[in-house]
Amino acid sequence: MWRAVNFYWECVKDAARGTLERANAWFWPIGVPIVAFVGWYLGIGTLTIPDTFPDFMVFMVVTVAVSWVVLFIVRLVGAPARLYARLEGEKREIGTRVHILEQQRATLILSGPHLHTDPRFKSKNLWRMMVHNAGPATARDVKIRLKSGAPEPKDSNWTGDYPYAVYPVGTIKNDPGHINATGRQINTNEDERYEITCGWKSESGQFFTDINTKGGGHNNIQINSDERWKLSYEVTAENSSPMRFVVEMFIEDDEVKVARVT
Repeated sequence: MWRAVNFYWECVKDAARGTLERANAWFWPIGVPIVAFVGWYLGIGTLTIPDTFPDFMVFMVVTVAVSWVVLFIVRLVGAPARLYARLEGEKREIGTRVHILEQQRATLILSGPHLHTDPRFKSKNLWRMMVHNAGPATARDVKIRLKSGAPEPKDSNWTGDYPYAVYPVGTIKNDPGHINATGRQINTNEDERYEITCGWKSESGQFFTDINTKGGGHNNIQINSDERWKLSYEVTAENSSPMRFVVEMFIEDDEVKVARVT
C-alpha cells in the first residue's frame, strides 16, 4: 500500500514541477477563455480586462490559477508514463555503468594446495596455491598473505607478527627487490602460483617450514609431530574481491603436509 501511495505522490510532484511557470506563460490562451466561459455560463457577465490595478491583479491571479489547475491535471494524467520512462532510462544507465565496472573487474579462482617435490632434495615438499584469473580484466597487484593462526607454531622463533607475505613461485628470497614486490599482475585466463610453505626434514630428524617470511624468510620455524597448525590466508587484488582460505600444517608419513580446511 505504501509503495502505491509513494508512487502517486511522486506523480503529483512530477505534475506540479514547472506547472506554475507554464501557467504564467499560457494563462492567456488557457485561463482567460475558461474564466470567460464560466462567467458567461453562470450569468456573471462578460469578462473584460480591468483598468484598475487591484482588479487587474485579481484578474491575473484567477486566470493564472485556472491555467495552473488545467496544466496540472494534464501533466498528472501523463505523469505515470513519464516516471516509467525516466526509471527505464535510469535503469539502462545503471546497467551500462555496472557493465563497464564489471569489465574492469577480475574474477579470481583459487585452487590448492598443490604439492611440488624437488628431486634434488630428500623429504622437501613445496606446497603451492594457484590463483587463476577468469577475467574479464587483468588482475592487478595480486597478493597472498598469512593473516592469523590458531593454533599457531610453538617454536620460540615464531613471533606471530601478522601478516606474513606469501611469495610467488620464483621469488629470489635474498633479493630485497623481489621480496618487496610480492604483488603480481595476472592476465585473463592465466595463472600465478604462490608458495605458502616449503617443509622439510633436517638431518637431525627435526621438521621445519619457512612460513616466517619476515626479513626475507630466513627464519625457519620448527614443527613437531604433536602440532597441527591452522593458518588463515587472504588473497587480495586491486580490482577483485578478497578471498580467504584456511590450511592445516602437520607431520604425517615422516613429511610436512598441508591440507586445506573447507
